[in-house]
Amino acid sequence: MNHHNWIFLDEEGGRHKVGIYHGPTSGNLMIYCNAKILLVDFLVKKPKTYSFFINEEFCEVKLHKEEDDKFTYEFRINKRVDTPLNKKRSAREVRYMFYTIVLLALFFLFVGVILYLVLT
Repeated sequence: MNHHNWIFLDEEGGRHKVGIYHGPTSGNLMIYCNAKILLVDFLVKKPKTYSFFINEEFCEVKLHKEEDDKFTYEFRINKRVDTPLNKKRSAREVRYMFYTIVLLALFFLFVGVILYLVLT
């Protein structure tokens, strides 16, 4: 039986232990978070993706089947799916990009004024 686990830190600083048990010969699979069972599936012998929420984060566990018939497992946060948290996150990134552009413009304007005053 394969067992993998990951530690996920959410935006509020909460710590979550995400894990997976998978029997590659039987195909039985269980995904848990903080000792609470999230998903159970049977006869999983092909690559597959499982999705679930931890608080407001949309999480995915991916099963990849290697050439030697062994499985590898990947845990990731999907920041592209349309969720309320991802909408807030993208709005915040746009706002920060705007701030960065304004600060760079002010910096170059300041340097231009200084160079103009020095050269004249």
